[in-house]
Amino acid sequence: MKYLITESNLDKTVRKLLSSNKNLLPSDVVNKILNSYLQANPDVNIEDLVFEKLDNQKYKRIDKDNRIYFVVQNFDNFADIIFDYKEKFCYIYPIFAHDMVKFFDLGLTDMLGIIAGWVESELDDEVERIIRVNNHWFFMVLD
Repeated sequence: MKYLITESNLDKTVRKLLSSNKNLLPSDVVNKILNSYLQANPDVNIEDLVFEKLDNQKYKRIDKDNRIYFVVQNFDNFADIIFDYKEKFCYIYPIFAHDMVKFFDLGLTDMLGIIAGWVESELDDEVERIIRVNNHWFFMVLD
């Protein structure tokens, strides 16, 4: 199946893709649309789109037991990101990270760096490093 999107509809399509919690189109089609959008809008970069996607998730921040849980509202009450402010770790659920990698067609290291930047902006704190633990969680150590 081919998808034809005119330039006038490109912006609307990208906004719809970035605001959805569901896979509206196959990932290869999404990647072509996002690449076309970035080429048509040289003042926008991939980090801007990732931040917009994360902002559009409408995360509910739950403070509990020295942690901040970033939970998608009205979805599954499962945290994609957990910040432990006592230990200064930020955990990123790997399925979430890999879904973002697939959606944006980026490498895992690049995506974790962009997510780290978003977490920094949300928490007003700086990410020191990103490491992988037991293939279960990625986590970022914040200063």
